[in-house]
Amino acid sequence: LTQWQRCFGSEPRDVMMPPINGAVMHPVAHTGVRKMVDKKALSLWMRERSDLWVQPKVDGVAVTLVYRDGKLNKA
Repeated sequence: LTQWQRCFGSEPRDVMMPPINGAVMHPVAHTGVRKMVDKKALSLWMRERSDLWVQPKVDGVAVTLVYRDGKLNKA
């Protein structure tokens, strides 16, 4: 976590977003994954995938960014 936090400045950025009222449909469900029983199981699972992204996990944070024609459309 410390290494991940070094990627960002110490000052929080104020981002003004319009309030959201009602339900928001996400194009991709934010779901958890089953825990692997050991390193061997994880290695086998990873070997079967070519489009895998590994990122730090921060509990309670889930974000979907929607791009249209290469521009951020919705966050």
